Amino acid sequence: MELAKRVTQSTESAQIITLTTKKLEKLLPLKIKKIILVLTDNTKINLEVVLKNKLVKQVILDGSNFPYLKNRWMKTCKKFKIPFYDLQTKGPFLFTSESGDIAF
Repeated sequence: MELAKRVTQSTESAQIITLTTKKLEKLLPLKIKKIILVLTDNTKINLEVVLKNKLVKQVILDGSNFPYLKNRWMKTCKKFKIPFYDLQTKGPFLFTSESGDIAF
């Protein structure tokens, strides 16, 4: 299976990465800024492994994910004290940085 990675936006303080892959852990570079991770399309991921590397600043979940997966990911985020944002329940996400606003 081909791995898919798309850097949606890059700012001075974070990279926002949207992933739809089964092998997320292989995509994370070791020397990058903090990541805002967008999980979409029921991405098969061991989020615990990803969060252990302490590069993820925030996790955003979109409405295309199954509710049971979102619940599992939210529990994992809470365990690692990583903020999460559910677009389906909270609405649009606005990220503000010195270089401009980014919306989902």
